[in-house]
Amino acid sequence: MLRELHRFVHTRISVDDFFFTMAAASFSMDGRRVSFSAVGQPPAILISNDTLRLLGSRNGILGCLSEIAPSELPEEVDLESGDRLVLYTDGLVQVFNSFDDMLGVEGLKDLVHKSATLPLRRCKGQSSTE
Repeated sequence: MLRELHRFVHTRISVDDFFFTMAAASFSMDGRRVSFSAVGQPPAILISNDTLRLLGSRNGILGCLSEIAPSELPEEVDLESGDRLVLYTDGLVQVFNSFDDMLGVEGLKDLVHKSATLPLRRCKGQSSTE
């Protein structure tokens, strides 16, 4: 899919400096396996049994240069009951606190790990009464 998107953008929208990034996850029908692929995105975070695993982009950006078409196959991951997959944009990890410290991937990993045992509803920032 990523190769086809890259080809389409490169051949049909050939505008200088036009490119994009994306991440995609496809879950098996039984929910026990995910196929993950990304181009130019920060790593997704998979939390399983209190262990964090980063699923990184293994391809360059889409649409910019024909010679950097995505070539890596999606990463296949077996899932356990209760696993969580966190997808996000680079804007999330580029935020700064009042001390001018950027959150970064490491800071987000800490937040994800701390909230891993919370009910999913609380992880989204909603109160437990909603």
